[in-house]
Amino acid sequence: MGSGRRWVHFRAVAEALKAEGRLYLARAGFYSRFRGYDDAFPLFAERVGNALQKETEEYVSTVLADLNRRHDEAGGPLCQAVVRHPPTSYY
Repeated sequence: MGSGRRWVHFRAVAEALKAEGRLYLARAGFYSRFRGYDDAFPLFAERVGNALQKETEEYVSTVLADLNRRHDEAGGPLCQAVVRHPPTSYY
């Protein structure tokens, strides 16, 4: 992935996260059903975490595909995707 595409990717992610933050702060959209920020925060954290995970997976897949495409001419994949499962506990 070239630096231009990388910048566009990260800019899109940043804008999506800012939009989610604005919805949370305004208690609009998904957050309108909650009485206060404390009640809405678990949903906000879940949505932001899911968005970050999805974007990271897409980015890594794109980078690996680009590396493998460039390396195919040399006779085989340069990298293989590694799936890591999140830890069940952070402690």
